[in-house]
Amino acid sequence: MFGYCVLRPYTLHYYQTTEQREEAMKVSVYGKDLVLTPETIVKTRAWYADNAYGMIAEAREYVETNGARGVRVNDLASHAVWCEGMASASLRGDSDHTFAFVQKAVYIQTGECVPLFSK
Repeated sequence: MFGYCVLRPYTLHYYQTTEQREEAMKVSVYGKDLVLTPETIVKTRAWYADNAYGMIAEAREYVETNGARGVRVNDLASHAVWCEGMASASLRGDSDHTFAFVQKAVYIQTGECVPLFSK
């Protein structure tokens, strides 16, 4: 029952194989069906990978500017490894099923930013 409540805004039609996920993804956003195109899926994955690499760049900028700009992290090397792992996972499609991925993909494809939870 909890899973149903969480997935209410988005109904995801899961695919069993990576090949199928890369073809298209059918979602239902507040009862409106939408098929996310392969191009949208690839662009969304790339957006998340770029975001992860941007987090590394912000942390490095903090170190390079002695804290004048950027974002402070406790351990730059560990942070970079973690972000690189996130980027790789994004490009593999490991998080295609998440709310955040679907929300960003819908935005990339339609230009509409839908809320994650019920209106």
